[in-house]
Amino acid sequence: MNTYDPEKHDRKAMRLKGFKYSWAGSYFVTICSHNRKCIFGSVVNEKMYLNEIGQILHEEWLALPDRYPYIDLDTFQVMPNHMHGIVNIYDKPVKANHPDAGDPPSSLDSMMGAYKSIVFNKTLKIYKKKNQWLDKLWQERFRDRIIRNSREYRNIAHYIFNNPPNWRKDKLYVE
Repeated sequence: MNTYDPEKHDRKAMRLKGFKYSWAGSYFVTICSHNRKCIFGSVVNEKMYLNEIGQILHEEWLALPDRYPYIDLDTFQVMPNHMHGIVNIYDKPVKANHPDAGDPPSSLDSMMGAYKSIVFNKTLKIYKKKNQWLDKLWQERFRDRIIRNSREYRNIAHYIFNNPPNWRKDKLYVE
């Protein structure tokens, strides 16, 4: 049985002390399904095929810049039980005419919390239409990493792009 180790399991402990995750920068985000259950689609012949829920993840990820004027998105990939993406946060709105352009940038935590909530609610509607029960969709937290330079950015983007062909070698792989 695994025991809880606050240094290992507490996401906040892994974060850079004193760093505000609403500051301008690039962030590598990984969000996993609850218990890493493969419910977003499947990888066949090294290509990811999204199911109805995976399509919701995809569409709502692309909608994030419409909700948050201080961000844009780079490479992202929905996988059978997780997704990876790069979020760029800026000091100034990317879209100056956005209705929320005068507000301060949102934190990465609030953006990912809203994203997970929206996806959960849309997924719940699908389950209800089928008279099925949905307890949890997501792991409680998400992983993030500050991308510190262009080399790291390229390596992460390459990893994300090549996630489907490398699915069976991925540490999140589940049969």
